[in-house]
Amino acid sequence: MDGKPTQPFRYRPIGLLVSIGHNKAVIQIYQMRMTGFLAWLLWRGIYRQPGMPDGILPVAYTGEEPWPSGDQALTHLVAISMDSYGFPIGLFTTNRWVTGEAWYCAEDIIAMLNRFHIDHAYPSWPVNIWLTQIMVLFRPQVEWLLRERDRIVKQWQSDHPDIDVYEDRNLEITAYLAINVEEQIRNMVEVMTD
Repeated sequence: MDGKPTQPFRYRPIGLLVSIGHNKAVIQIYQMRMTGFLAWLLWRGIYRQPGMPDGILPVAYTGEEPWPSGDQALTHLVAISMDSYGFPIGLFTTNRWVTGEAWYCAEDIIAMLNRFHIDHAYPSWPVNIWLTQIMVLFRPQVEWLLRERDRIVKQWQSDHPDIDVYEDRNLEITAYLAINVEEQIRNMVEVMTD
């Protein structure tokens, strides 16, 4: 380093924050110790991935139905269709009225997909991990579905100009794509070994 003596690395943590599940955590910062729900709130405030980035807003809506706003202006990404054995067989998107969510354009949602990570134990840690990994495994398909959803909604609005497209009960499923986990993994391995 330009002939200058180096300093040994020293790690001096100021504390420890650990989520232990079921909305509980253990925290020690300097001499302060805390456990339980309040500790979990502090842990969540420090480690939680931020929600919608600044500047990302729901689409402009002039209809009569109330839409969630502020911290409640969440959106669904995709839904997962399962067979009778519990295996995922499809991904699909729905119209806004189905879930009562805020509606963000596909490109804004796609820009936030890297933020999608369910890292809490409630209601089921294994299911939350599985959902997170399904989103990673099928990322290209999720992006296609979101873009197709927007294309279908835009076309529907053009075809039905006097109807609130986001509340039209005749438009429920906006895009569907059959999936196969084993096939997707094989395809990814094949691409990675080429």
